[in-house]
Amino acid sequence: MKCKTRWKKKFACFGREDGNILLLFAGSLTVLIFFIGISMDLGLIYLKRNALMNLCQLVKEDRFTFQDSIRYSNNPGKDSFTMIEDAIRRNHFDGTVKVYFKEDIPETNYRYYKIRTQLSEEYSYTFFKDFRS
Repeated sequence: MKCKTRWKKKFACFGREDGNILLLFAGSLTVLIFFIGISMDLGLIYLKRNALMNLCQLVKEDRFTFQDSIRYSNNPGKDSFTMIEDAIRRNHFDGTVKVYFKEDIPETNYRYYKIRTQLSEEYSYTFFKDFRS
């Protein structure tokens, strides 16, 4: 019996719960700030992605304006890149533009081609800047 009471007296300081609520609050606040920061970065990335998708949609709608000039061009790949890049630069896009042009063998009066546009822009994180190594 004496041994049990001696151990209870030695470890009595671990039985008190005076500062536990402060530790729980600090730990949960840290986790909450972390998840808010991650969700903020993901939201900004999603906004940037939507802006790039809107530019691609603009180019897709703009291609009907230049359809005949590409169809009857001597160098349709270069002309389509020039038209797409001009349309994107007019909308204040500063990233990189890649245009992939594929043309099948043209028939007598019709030209079969596919154009794929790839836009990329660098994004600097706001929350993860502190955690980069």
